[in-house]
Amino acid sequence: AQMAAQRRFIANAAHQLRTPLALLSTQASYALRENAVDARREALVALQASSARLARLAEQLLTLSRAEPGSRRPRADRIDLTQAARQVLETHAPRAIDRNVDLGLDETVALPVIGDGTMLREMIVNLVDNA
Repeated sequence: AQMAAQRRFIANAAHQLRTPLALLSTQASYALRENAVDARREALVALQASSARLARLAEQLLTLSRAEPGSRRPRADRIDLTQAARQVLETHAPRAIDRNVDLGLDETVALPVIGDGTMLREMIVNLVDNA
């Protein structure tokens, strides 16, 4: 059963990576063919953004692999979700501004919880990425 779950995870990971990799290849080909400096620069900016998304996807897959049932003992960290959200928002603010997304946060109340700090932060990052 665990081997089947691992195979499914690997198949899903490969599927998740295939489309962004194809997009990177297409963007690189376009940049190489383009003679106009502005168009080439635009293609390279898109290529850079796509590679950042792909790196983020790889990071998410690694985090997910660590969260597989039975892969390790659950952690019981004390974490303030308000503080964790603030830290995530600070690192994501420039991209949100570029995308005209308002990442408001009500910081008046601390939200202490016990759980896997890494996974909780990853959850917040995923929520912000999908905003």
